[in-house]
Amino acid sequence: MSRYCKLDGKLDKKSRESWKLAGITLVTAIITGWALDSILILGILLASGLLFGFFAEEEEDL
Repeated sequence: MSRYCKLDGKLDKKSRESWKLAGITLVTAIITGWALDSILILGILLASGLLFGFFAEEEEDL
């Protein structure tokens, strides 16, 4: 028998806590990754917009 299961096949308390912690960790990682990805995309858009605006102004002066 696995050390995570009792003889009746139900998960013991330690295993349930492990699965709960794993679930919380997974959800936190997904949310954090989504937030960081959004910040990165917005930063790239802002930088490209500023660069485009800067070069567009330069060309108008010529």
